[in-house]
Amino acid sequence: MKKLDLLEIFHGLKEQRKAVVSVCTANRFVLDSVMRFQKEKDAFVIIESTSNQVNHRGGYSGLTPFDFRKMVLSLAEKNGVQTQKLIIGADHAGPWPWLSLSSNEATEEAKKLVSACVKAGYKKIHIDTSYKLADDVICDKSIVARRQAELCYVAEQAYKDVSHEDPIPPVYVLGTDVPPPGGSVGAGSNDTVTAEELLEDLDMTRREFLKLGLQNAWNRVVAYVVNTGADFTSFDVVPYESDKFGQLRSLLLTEPYVLEAHSTDYQTLGSLVQMVHDGFAVLKVGPELTFRFREAVFALCDIEEETIKPQDRSHFVETLLSEMRANPKHWKNYYRGDEVEMKFSLYDRIRYYWFNERVEAALKKLFTNLHGLRTPASLIHQNLPDIVEDISGALVIDPFELINLKIRLSLEKYHRACQNAQV
Repeated sequence: MKKLDLLEIFHGLKEQRKAVVSVCTANRFVLDSVMRFQKEKDAFVIIESTSNQVNHRGGYSGLTPFDFRKMVLSLAEKNGVQTQKLIIGADHAGPWPWLSLSSNEATEEAKKLVSACVKAGYKKIHIDTSYKLADDVICDKSIVARRQAELCYVAEQAYKDVSHEDPIPPVYVLGTDVPPPGGSVGAGSNDTVTAEELLEDLDMTRREFLKLGLQNAWNRVVAYVVNTGADFTSFDVVPYESDKFGQLRSLLLTEPYVLEAHSTDYQTLGSLVQMVHDGFAVLKVGPELTFRFREAVFALCDIEEETIKPQDRSHFVETLLSEMRANPKHWKNYYRGDEVEMKFSLYDRIRYYWFNERVEAALKKLFTNLHGLRTPASLIHQNLPDIVEDISGALVIDPFELINLKIRLSLEKYHRACQNAQV
């Protein structure tokens, strides 16, 4: 098989005016759907873990970078996905999970995270040092640039430790002009970086890299993150506005990297296609996919209520809400505690609770109750009309397939956009 050439892949995306989807989640069901879809389309895909989701201390998923990579590769093997079509990466690698610590302590944790990611075999590292730490008086661009270089230095040292058994060095993504991991609170910002500001940031960061002898690593910077202006709140989507990117389109013609778009969740196909046309060659998505997963699970709960005796039901939704209220740290800064918002918000803070033991047990019982159950097609159509067209006769329920079909609605949209399909 052909050796994976990361620089060639990203340069090819730029030349062909195409893009690749970057899926940011540790949800096993979502990742399984991604692998099944990728195998069917024979498409290239990036799978990334965010720093608060997966880190050297386990993150909210309980997974270390090594655990995450092992899970992803296991799902790839299960679904027959060639590793040459798969890149595993780190999203917002930096001090984000440790903002309450001093700058020295938070930086040390960030260094351990980056080192763990590289040693685990992550190949795409988004370095994000844009956050003001507990004892920072300021966190200006020069500090951000210096900390980026310091984390890259750690990444390069970590790669040296494993290079004898891994011939592919990591590539880097810089830039932090995006909403924070997990989504911003309130309406998204439409202030986007100008070409002049981007060149200034790049020059400042390059100088910091060179101070640490990182010329080779600088040559492996493949993408830069800028704010697309696209974002979402609990119940509103802020659309992408293409006319803000005229200068950046011109700049891309002379620079060796591509643009990376974060918070593209819930955008229309037309908006995503326009992003690709404007030079965004990496489209990141996460909450939209777990939102689809949640939609499918809630639909299965409604079917369960119609088909299973009360004493035998999973009571999944009640269990989920109970655990969210008992441990509100993942949603209290986003929601007021209103049940409708907790269940149906586009932020989908529910995604932080799928790893809870009681939630996992209730979900397993839901699947067990419904798997193989023969039920009127009209009942399934009532709850999942966008994936089940039949209203006549009876169908045998496969919960996993119904979930997969729901998630692939979004995957199909991103696939079309990445191929720069006409709308």
